[in-house]
Amino acid sequence: DIAMIVFYLGIVPGCVAVESGTGSGSLTFALAKAAGPSGRVYTYDFHQLRADEARKTFAELGMDNIVVSQADACNDGFLHPADGADLRGRVDGVFLDLPSPWDAVKHADAVLKPGGMFCSFSPCIEQVQRTCLELVADSKFHSLFTSSLPLIHHLPSAVSFSRVSVLNSGANHRVS
Repeated sequence: DIAMIVFYLGIVPGCVAVESGTGSGSLTFALAKAAGPSGRVYTYDFHQLRADEARKTFAELGMDNIVVSQADACNDGFLHPADGADLRGRVDGVFLDLPSPWDAVKHADAVLKPGGMFCSFSPCIEQVQRTCLELVADSKFHSLFTSSLPLIHHLPSAVSFSRVSVLNSGANHRVS
């Protein structure tokens, strides 16, 4: 999921990204690596404890291009990060991992550059539908699409050869 998100957001060295729903920080770390030392990632978490833990972890990892803020993105938006930066119209990509991302669309719009990218992770199609309706409500967002990463199981089967046992995930073929 992470590589696909970074790719679709278009985060490359020098970019500015906003993320809400810091969680474990794994996506934050990937966004910061993609943005490089000349870029910056502003990540927001609703829970103070998670924000504090993430800030400590990123400091220990030497990730000085990440700014962690505690905020309710749906109500407070992204205009008041912990470092005091003015993000209005400066952000290349916004990623939301929130229960109600549609409530944060207006805040994403406030910080995105013209042509900036918006991405939301939503496990339920109802969340996707409601977010899409909000994105197109004022005709500020266009070219929407939804992607899914299907989980495909490959079940290995044991195949025996003389004195060798091999796992084969395809059809069983006998090798002579």
